[in-house]
Amino acid sequence: MVTDDIFALLSNADRRCILETLSERGPTTVDELATELAVAPSKTPDSGRADAVSRAKISLVHRHLPRLADHNVIAYDGPDGPVSLESVDGLESSLNTTTDYTDRSTPITRKAVTQSQKQ
Repeated sequence: MVTDDIFALLSNADRRCILETLSERGPTTVDELATELAVAPSKTPDSGRADAVSRAKISLVHRHLPRLADHNVIAYDGPDGPVSLESVDGLESSLNTTTDYTDRSTPITRKAVTQSQKQ
């Protein structure tokens, strides 16, 4: 995977949360990932938790999981199947770097990572 693809995948806080969750817990379901995203620290408190989980699931199914699967980072066969890490070659060191210097509320940029590596 080329560097631009890595940064594009890791530039989104929800995708970083997905990868962190799968790395820590192993294979999981779309529903469990949606719940994790709905309560992630980058999210503002939501008066309707069920609505937040529903929005997170829609975002997972239509945006984040297909994109990660297209790059062979995760195995994903649809909203009812399991989600698991497939290959994180090239992503792992970048994910560790970005997690060390940011939190989920901070967008990742190549400039920010480069500057933080110089420190």
